[in-house]
Amino acid sequence: MPNVTPALQAIDVVAPQGRAGFLVREQLNDELGRDFTVPARYRLELTVAETRAPRGLRVNNVGAEIELAMHVGYTLVENATSRRLLSGAAPISVFYVGADAPYAGVAAQQDAMERAASQAAVMIRLHLSRQFARASRPAS
Repeated sequence: MPNVTPALQAIDVVAPQGRAGFLVREQLNDELGRDFTVPARYRLELTVAETRAPRGLRVNNVGAEIELAMHVGYTLVENATSRRLLSGAAPISVFYVGADAPYAGVAAQQDAMERAASQAAVMIRLHLSRQFARASRPAS
C-alpha cells in the first residue's frame, strides 16, 4: 500500500526509561524506518513490563532455563489532534539458559532482552502497518 511506509516513517516512539524501554524504542525506530528529517505526524506511546521465571532447577538450585516475559503496550496518537488511533499489546516470551558464571548469566539475560525487544518491535510494526493499510483503502 502506498501510504503505509510514509506513515510508519512519521511515527515518534516514546518509551519508558530503562534498558527494556530503550531497546524496544531503538528496535521500533529501525523497524519503522523513522525519518528524523521530517516532523513526526504520529506518536507511539509505549509501556513495558517484564518478568523472569525459572523453568526447572539444576542440582545447585539455579534455574536451568529462565523465561523472560515482556509485555509491551502501545497507543498510537495523531499529534495534530491528540486522537488515539490504535491501542494494543505485544506479549513476548523468550528463554535463556541459566548460567553459573556471573558474566555468562548477565550476557544471556541481555541477549534475551534484545531478542524480546526485537520480536515486540516486529509485532508492533505489523499491527501499525495493518492499521495504515486499512486507513488508506478507498471506501466501498
